[in-house]
Amino acid sequence: GHPDPRAERSCAALSNASAEGVRSYGWQTRELSLGSLTPMAAFGPDGWDEHSNMSDDREDAFAMVQWASQLVIVFPLWLNSRPTPLRRFFDEIDRMDHKSGSGFSALGRSKRAARIVVTMEFPAFAHRLLFRAGENALGAENPLLLPGVRIEHATFIGSVDTISAQHRAGWLQAVRKFGVVGE
Repeated sequence: GHPDPRAERSCAALSNASAEGVRSYGWQTRELSLGSLTPMAAFGPDGWDEHSNMSDDREDAFAMVQWASQLVIVFPLWLNSRPTPLRRFFDEIDRMDHKSGSGFSALGRSKRAARIVVTMEFPAFAHRLLFRAGENALGAENPLLLPGVRIEHATFIGSVDTISAQHRAGWLQAVRKFGVVGE
């Protein structure tokens, strides 16, 4: 979910560790970096321009989400919310789901289980507490929710830009152990 696909980003390392761990349990994985997709000029402030053609890589990305029975979504917290390209990506999947014949009906009607991993520059304890308080405390304003996604577990990694190499290695190991959502 990080718009910057460079491998040195914490989100990229955490995503790779998660995929390694899931594969070690014998599950198939497909990895998607939103930052690697062709920019979506067709996504304006009001969403998808229906008169625009979708790029092949975007179509493949939507198909990957449809294929998945469970998701691991790794993204940075920006201004107390998920990155706009990530939200727009899932908004579009949700829109496609509600159109007849879109091929994505399984996603929106029965939300995909997901484990989210959220990185942030400041200490994570506040977001951890708010998230655990539940939707009643956060209401519709929960900045971590994504359309068509049911969050089964959330991991918050704070001070990501200043943690020690030992702490970073510990987080990577913890994410490798995720295995299957719900475990």
